[in-house]
Amino acid sequence: MVRWPGRPYRLDRREEVSAIGQLWTAILAVACLGSGLVSLGLAIARIGGVVSQLAHGVMGLAMAAMLSPWGDPVPAWAGAVAFAASGSWFALIALGAGPARTEARHLAIASAAMVVMYLTSAYSADAAGGPAGGGHAAHGLPGSGGVHGVSGVLLVALSLVLAGYFVWHAWTCTERTRVPVADPEPTVALRTRTAARVAPVAHAVMSAAMAAMFLGVM
Repeated sequence: MVRWPGRPYRLDRREEVSAIGQLWTAILAVACLGSGLVSLGLAIARIGGVVSQLAHGVMGLAMAAMLSPWGDPVPAWAGAVAFAASGSWFALIALGAGPARTEARHLAIASAAMVVMYLTSAYSADAAGGPAGGGHAAHGLPGSGGVHGVSGVLLVALSLVLAGYFVWHAWTCTERTRVPVADPEPTVALRTRTAARVAPVAHAVMSAAMAAMFLGVM
């Protein structure tokens, strides 16, 4: 835009959309980073399932790295392989018996979603001729223009399904924070309340961020 003497500079439409996108990216990056650090803190304190909290924590940090304006330090292929292995392990647990099945099922789905993000990030980077990762290049989801044709339609459909799932999961996590917690023995009361209140909030934030990423709001 040309700036005339004596007139204040105003952003044009394209610059406004870019500024809003950068703001959304920053908000999502901070939310993912905070959620990941909280989950890692819960794992270190052994509040809730240690393995599941570690998985949530690593996932949050990986998502924050994807949205980093400096670029994702993790190669897309390495992230895809790591989360494919993690998702397969949690899927095996989900197929078994026991109370851990529900959480394992979610982590298997979330790990698969991370694989989709990494693969589309690499595909979009190859199509654009640049490195994967960083800001809007975090993945080639709807609106990014990274994938076209039949594969683009399938990606849009998959993204909508995953976004719907993560919206539902964020809502269920929020609802869990409203369930009254019975007071156990005084020595474990604080840990029980923390697991029942803090962990669902951190997981809800992460699911909401993943839903936003698949909806392409950045």
